[in-house]
Amino acid sequence: MNSNTDSSAVSYEKVKKDALHLPNQDRSHLLESLDDEDDISPEWKDEIRRRVKEMKDGTAIMVPHDEVMANVRASLAKKRGERNQRIMTLIWNQEARD
Repeated sequence: MNSNTDSSAVSYEKVKKDALHLPNQDRSHLLESLDDEDDISPEWKDEIRRRVKEMKDGTAIMVPHDEVMANVRASLAKKRGERNQRIMTLIWNQEARD
């Protein structure tokens, strides 16, 4: 590994370690200062502000990660089942014609 990669990794780890010791408010300011908002459309900025406000106000409906993933898996399984059923119906119809 070249020395530039090594020094970058060490610098990153030090910055990360130091950042993790900051109070939450300072971490938030650090993140905001590093965020390149030029890539974010005005509509998304408004949506992000709305969601952050709801979280701070306590009006956001928070769903635990495990629950979200379980719902995603169930939805995908249902769609796969429906797709497989359509495929089987097509096969049965084709066999019936032959």
